[in-house]
Amino acid sequence: MSQSFRIAAPSVLGEIIEGEAIVVDMRNGHYFSADGYGALIWDAIGRGHSAGQISQALLAAKGLVLDDQVAQFIAALLAEQLIEPCDAALPAEPYQVDTDLLVNASLPPRLVRHTDMEDLILLDPIHDVDDAGWPTRKTEPAAAAQIQAFE
Repeated sequence: MSQSFRIAAPSVLGEIIEGEAIVVDMRNGHYFSADGYGALIWDAIGRGHSAGQISQALLAAKGLVLDDQVAQFIAALLAEQLIEPCDAALPAEPYQVDTDLLVNASLPPRLVRHTDMEDLILLDPIHDVDDAGWPTRKTEPAAAAQIQAFE
């Protein structure tokens, strides 16, 4: 598969922390985790590599043929709308596998969805700042009119 993908920014944020990819979807408040091979695939996609390039890198670094597992993990990312296809040119340099990500890696790579902090993520007070400042929560126009009626 030579299709390239990109992270669905700015709505999706991701970081690899101690070998685990932590991904937050600001549209629905879900966050995701993936370690080992999943973190490696997330990292490679963030660097513009295709599924084929990722599979080739794993074959070269670990002697493993993981075409199906890579494709399935990318399908899971697409299903959650965390990544999207793009027309960007693929990097000429092969993906360099970070072997630290594979220390405790298990197969198949798994994308785990967490919804326990959905309300807090959707609240997002840092970005809900208007001219009144923070911590004023934005209100709907109808609610704002009712508030003004009581003042």
